[in-house]
Amino acid sequence: QCKNVKPLRAHHCSVCNRCVLKMDHHCPWVNNCVGHRNHRFFLLFLFYLGLGCFFLSVIGFPHFLTISGQKQAEGSMFMFVYILCCMLTLVLAGFGGIHWYILFRGETMLELWGNRVKRAKKKRTPFDFGWRNNLYVVFGTTSIWVALLPRTAELPMDGIDWSAPVLSYESVNTSADPSIDPDANERISIQVV
Repeated sequence: QCKNVKPLRAHHCSVCNRCVLKMDHHCPWVNNCVGHRNHRFFLLFLFYLGLGCFFLSVIGFPHFLTISGQKQAEGSMFMFVYILCCMLTLVLAGFGGIHWYILFRGETMLELWGNRVKRAKKKRTPFDFGWRNNLYVVFGTTSIWVALLPRTAELPMDGIDWSAPVLSYESVNTSADPSIDPDANERISIQVV
């Protein structure tokens, strides 16, 4: 372990032998640490990989039903690949679901495991700014649909300062009055000031 002074939420990766801002975990599948600058790409990787496996499972199901009754050598390879794809869909749904869940809670995987004891006493972490603001911190947008697009937007946080983002009502919706429209607060975007 390194003895350097690290910013809040930074950890030293013993595999990469370097300090990573807002380290989530070291991923052997991408051979890199998942941290502040590439967390969104890892989440999108899980999402699109799971979506692709689900798509292949659904598309291949009619063919699987026709082959399952036959005893052919060609069908056995398809059966093996199809069952493997279905299992990968389930594994990626669970694994991706956990990672999206901790994103919406404002945590990393290291914080999730490190705070298990504290969680019984306290439901929220100090870095939980609300699910929409947590999405903004990782993806640079408060829209879930825009977040699912592969893009390289500038991140609102620098990975060192983790003070709460400031809400700016006027910057997004100046025409809506919260007293008239009670749902206007749901459409508030955050701006780092």
